[in-house]
Amino acid sequence: MALTPLAAPALAGPYTMVLIGPTTGLNTFSNAFGVNNAGQVVGTDNNLSATLGYVWQNGVATSTLPPSSFNTNSFARAINASGQVAGYGRVAFGIDHAFRQTGNTIQDLGDLPLGGDLSRGWGINANGWVVGESGTRESNLNVTHGFIWNGTTMIDSGDLAGGANASTLTAINDSNVAVGWGTVNGSNRRAMKWENGTLTDLGEIPGGNDLSQAQAINNAGVIVGESAILGPANISVVRAVRWDGNGMTELGELPGGSDFSTAFGINEAGDIVGRSRNGAGDRAVLWRDDVLYDINDLVPDRGTFTFRIAYDINDLGWIVGDGYDSATDRTRAFVLIPELATTATPEPASGLLVLAGLATLAMRRRPA
Repeated sequence: MALTPLAAPALAGPYTMVLIGPTTGLNTFSNAFGVNNAGQVVGTDNNLSATLGYVWQNGVATSTLPPSSFNTNSFARAINASGQVAGYGRVAFGIDHAFRQTGNTIQDLGDLPLGGDLSRGWGINANGWVVGESGTRESNLNVTHGFIWNGTTMIDSGDLAGGANASTLTAINDSNVAVGWGTVNGSNRRAMKWENGTLTDLGEIPGGNDLSQAQAINNAGVIVGESAILGPANISVVRAVRWDGNGMTELGELPGGSDFSTAFGINEAGDIVGRSRNGAGDRAVLWRDDVLYDINDLVPDRGTFTFRIAYDINDLGWIVGDGYDSATDRTRAFVLIPELATTATPEPASGLLVLAGLATLAMRRRPA
């Protein structure tokens, strides 16, 4: 079953828009990947000397890892309710390790046995468990497997039956159920769920071509991601999907789409964010109550900024991701805060641009 987008937003928006990251310099960009209910945002900021993970809150972005701790590069990918951060950093030339940061304490999670000094953390839950991927050895081959780090031990998720010994775990909920992808029929990716050491193949859209991936899971066990089928001329058509108690639902794409959409984040209310591609390129999107919105339409006074991808949404409706600012020719991280949210609206700070397109209850338009 596919969902049909509606033209007029019903309950989505208006938003205050906050941009994070560089406005000047060469080869600079920023991304935002996760947000918790305290309004803490994690992502990466690239300057000419390094790419560093950050935690942003109330207008201030703080580096998660000083360069001296993890050499030059770090990547903050997820944050839990208590502010613990999961990600990965460069410990030596060409060597990345997953980490968990609690306050100012950074814990190197290492890697799986014979992992070749490669691991990356992608998700974290309220229990402080981290999931991701790590190098390891299987059948005398160097492979990458998903891992679950339970606070003391890194557990190998393995791969689905008949796979090519390749898997990744991208997210984990507070019941310690993790999702990601494994392989089937050789090297074809298939969405999977890990629970208490057991892997479950989540399947794909009917008529699929052995390609599906799970990106996020909420505490109700609802999973989102993407699945592909073969379209005209045997070209893959990728669709955002949701797995729940009713099975798999195709979430559709924007009108005029180019056969591509994917879902990256879901909150406890079941709101889903991701991206869809249409004639204007990649567009950040929101699915709420089975209605699909182009986020660009929800922030009419966004100026020269285009929302291209949304990675996460918290239970207050805050949305994070990245987009393109044509005025500065930069890819920049964004935070969208619902105008009626009960939390304090962040203040502008150095390196941040706040574009409040709408007042709290009444629209305030620019002069013509």
